Amino acid sequence: MGVQLLVSADGVPGGISGEILLQMEDLCVKYRKENEYLSVMRGVWRMSAKKLRTVTSVICFVMIFAYVVYLQVTWSSLPERVPIHFNFQGIPDRYGKKGFLFFEPILGLLILGLMMFCEHIPQDWCNFPVEVTEENKEALYEIGIKMVSMLKVTAVTVCLYAGISGNLSPAPMWPVWILIIGSFGIVIWGIRAMKKTGKKQ
Repeated sequence: MGVQLLVSADGVPGGISGEILLQMEDLCVKYRKENEYLSVMRGVWRMSAKKLRTVTSVICFVMIFAYVVYLQVTWSSLPERVPIHFNFQGIPDRYGKKGFLFFEPILGLLILGLMMFCEHIPQDWCNFPVEVTEENKEALYEIGIKMVSMLKVTAVTVCLYAGISGNLSPAPMWPVWILIIGSFGIVIWGIRAMKKTGKKQ
């Protein structure tokens, strides 16, 4: 049985307003963007643990280096006292000397170093949601390494954004929330992958 669609003279399907068509188009665009994001995430997840560890470490070092260069370039234009803490609305509630802005790259390097160390010993820090056996341990360790590799990017980014936001008042908080939600997404994705691996064994 065929389906007939009545079309008006201007090319708009009968009974469907232009506003509804625009909404449908917006939904299609959002759907494509979500699919693109998921495709990127799947591509990242399919990388080997060693490659992902290297790529994310390089990204973190580049971000820290870029932050230091940014401070050097803008140093003379920075006020002597800058915001060093913000409330949930992005409004500064604590100030300090501008030299404090160098604390962020130092903290970022410490976080990066700690997480790079954890990448090499997933069996010692990760609380796996399934029983670790001789058959599944390598797969579980690889998932644990991938989780840390991606989390170190979000952690370093949040740290550096805290310093950059010292030049923004009020500082937009949405990038921080996106990174926090992204971190939870990485953890949930990793736990699901571990449980799936455990069921296969």
